[in-house]
Amino acid sequence: MDEPGPSDDPRDAEDLAWARRRHPVLLLVGFLCLLVLVFVTPIWWWLLPGMIVLVVLLARCGRAGTWLALAAPFAVLAFLLQGMFYPEGVTELASLGPARVTTEGLEFAALLSLRIGTSLALFLVLGAAVTPARMMPALTSVGMSPRVSYIVMSSITLVPELRAHATTVLDAQRARGLRTRGGPVHRLRIIAGVALPVVLRIIADSGEKAFMLEQRGFGAARRPTTYRSLEFPQWERLACVVLVLLTVTLAIVLVAG
Repeated sequence: MDEPGPSDDPRDAEDLAWARRRHPVLLLVGFLCLLVLVFVTPIWWWLLPGMIVLVVLLARCGRAGTWLALAAPFAVLAFLLQGMFYPEGVTELASLGPARVTTEGLEFAALLSLRIGTSLALFLVLGAAVTPARMMPALTSVGMSPRVSYIVMSSITLVPELRAHATTVLDAQRARGLRTRGGPVHRLRIIAGVALPVVLRIIADSGEKAFMLEQRGFGAARRPTTYRSLEFPQWERLACVVLVLLTVTLAIVLVAG
């Protein structure tokens, strides 16, 4: 099996060494199975230990800040909308005009926030553990279409690309003398100024990537070959099957219960 590529952060190589040695398909199956269980779990505090473990791992890899920047807005929005305007709330804790803070609303907001936060943490951990150079040949080697393989790989690398583009825009603004630090209102204005260039850059990159894929024969009927051969051990194939069966069983139990 190919050795994992070098990491920009030595903590990545140390904390994710075991995951980087696994076949990317096994990691992708594990990610999808955990994602299913996250969204079928009915009680919010059941998700809390798993999310704490993932966030600690992200902190050791230097990615906790990215997770917080992505998860915090969703959590605030969930508590504002569901915590204060939950239509099925019965146990009222406080009220202010049409807004009613209820126990049921707060519990649903916590469940929604933990689902989103855990999903984002899983996504970031998978992106840190699997490199695009390994994901593409791994997916095509198990029979997946090259186009679908590229879509999966692009989804995994989307957050790091957004972060890199945002950093580039911020560096350019600082070089022009723009003050990027300040209070919450000033930071919101800076974020609004960064968002448009980042979105336009992602759109431009999409066009360039589509042209590159066409030039590399991704639209041809014949399946392309790859020079990277990734070993997929039998025990990892069996682990994929076991993970799927366990996930289906647990999902049925959680939904039925």
